[in-house]
Amino acid sequence: MTRVRKFEHSLLFLLWWPLTLLTSCGLDQETNVETGDREQILHFGNADEPQELDPHVTTGIPEFQIQHALFEGLVAKHPKTLAIEPGVAESWTISADLMTYTFNLRKNARWSNGDIITAGDFVYSARGRNCKASAICGSSMRSLVAKSAIVRLTFKIRL
Repeated sequence: MTRVRKFEHSLLFLLWWPLTLLTSCGLDQETNVETGDREQILHFGNADEPQELDPHVTTGIPEFQIQHALFEGLVAKHPKTLAIEPGVAESWTISADLMTYTFNLRKNARWSNGDIITAGDFVYSARGRNCKASAICGSSMRSLVAKSAIVRLTFKIRL
């Protein structure tokens, strides 16, 4: 190596070393995950901006991804086997004619503000009362003949 080349390498090292030290000084800062856990903030990387977050009117993947992270359904799918497992409902029964589904909700299920989730919340949602565009809202739910809250933590659907 020539003298000039050695000098350039030495100079680069001398400039690089202090920069490395300066950038590593902030390692004790809280990460987004730690901040989110502490402040109950969901940090979510999504490809596109969602148009809406109301499950009654959304149809896109960007909206679904956020809804999936925010909401828990009556039942869920196991991530590996895709078998149906409890969600907000801790148990459920299906009638012999497969037309009536009764869900028993978890006693400890709560909204993010701490309010208890009740069967009435599911009835309200199934009826699409908060629907902004009623022509398209809840079209899959319109086929339900009856939706009722039997008791505070029991939700029944009759198809």
